[in-house]
Amino acid sequence: MSNKNPASDEYGTPVALVKRAAALLGRAEFDLDVCATPQNAKAALYFNRVDDGLHQDWNESGSISKLLCWMNPPYSNSAAWCKKAVETARAGGRVMGLLKVDPGLSWWRDYVHNVARKIWWLPRIWFVGATGTANFSSCFVLWAKTDCTITEYGSLYDLTPAERGFPERKRKQQNQLLSNFDWV
Repeated sequence: MSNKNPASDEYGTPVALVKRAAALLGRAEFDLDVCATPQNAKAALYFNRVDDGLHQDWNESGSISKLLCWMNPPYSNSAAWCKKAVETARAGGRVMGLLKVDPGLSWWRDYVHNVARKIWWLPRIWFVGATGTANFSSCFVLWAKTDCTITEYGSLYDLTPAERGFPERKRKQQNQLLSNFDWV
């Protein structure tokens, strides 16, 4: 999932992770996916590249107001998307994002650290469309002006390889490795 591969900006999030993120907020699903393709959208309403989600209002869409937004931004431009999430939260909206953990960069300091809630650090994810796991850790981040109720805390290290997006052949390899391990 390197930024050197332009296709990596459109890798999808495994469905189990999105469901877990919504469940954290006591919801079954998100109302709006702010940066999606028709193939990887995680909500019935979504903005694609043509819609240009950075220039859309994330707080209202038709008759639905104060949407619960999902954001797995293009990692080649995380700063702009995180800035938009901060602006949306300041206007009363709620945005849950899946981000590459990158605390050494200025966009993380400006738009994540001390501005948003980091909910869970995740093990490496096998994004939909990728040929292997990401070479970085990720986390869920919540931007919200009001205090949202988080229904559970913890770690996603308890997710199975299937929930983390691993294809069947890799799941079998991981399970085989675990079964051969001598637990002390």
